[in-house]
Formats: sequence, C-alpha cells, structure tokens
Amino acid sequence: MMDKMLGSWSGQEEMFDSPWSQAGTAFGRFIVTAGPPGVLLRDYRQHRADGSEFLAHEVYQQQADGEIWLFTFDSFGFPPLEPARGNLQESRLSLIKTTPRGQARHRWLLSETLDYQVEIAVGNTAEFLPFLRASYQAEPTS
Repeated sequence: MMDKMLGSWSGQEEMFDSPWSQAGTAFGRFIVTAGPPGVLLRDYRQHRADGSEFLAHEVYQQQADGEIWLFTFDSFGFPPLEPARGNLQESRLSLIKTTPRGQARHRWLLSETLDYQVEIAVGNTAEFLPFLRASYQAEPTS
C-alpha cells in the first residue's frame, strides 16, 4: 500500500505558528523512490512564501511485524535519535515521533492525492496543535 507514495508529487501547504516557523503558506515538492525491500526514500523541498526553503530526506522502513519506522534528516539539523513509529491501516499511514523537544504526529492519507498533516506537542504539553497541512498531486511523468 505504501507503494502509492512512489513518484513525484507537489502541492500547496499551510503552515502554523511553531517554535520552528511562522504561520504561512508554502509549496512542497518531493520524490519517493524504492530502496531495498521494505524501504521508501523521500526527498522533499519546501519553498516558503518568504523565499526561504526547508529540505528533508526521509527513510520509511517497514519492519517484519508490519510497523513502519520513519527516519528524517532535515535542514532544521536535529539528528533522528529514534524513528517515528506507526502503522498503515488501509489507506492511512499514522506515525508518532518523540524527541526531547516534544512529540509530532504524522498522518498520510494515500489515495489519488496524498493528504498530509503534522501536529506537534512542544515540551511536556499534552495538547497537539497543527503544524502543517497539505494535499499533494502526482506530477506527470515524462
């Protein structure tokens, strides 16, 4: 099912205030390729309305028990101490990551479009707040 992520995708993004960015809009583009068995690689570039960029390289790995792990290397510069962990239920991929800075929930809806949400809880706060919402369309292949 995660194979639905393969290919080139782009779309508009809505960002919310956080310790790492201000609220605003952005345009995201990424390519997902197959790695070794059970691994997908995602290279992502976000162009923000203020002219800045955010870059990320992600490794999605499906474990033998079906759990999905996500390792992210990005331009914020925080090393991935532990992977985000989650599962794929039908067409929904849900992952949660815990770091010393707080928690992040990543949610993908895999269909004709790829709908994506990230919510964060900063520090010891139990409340999750929106961080990013986006809907990506497949780019035509050449």
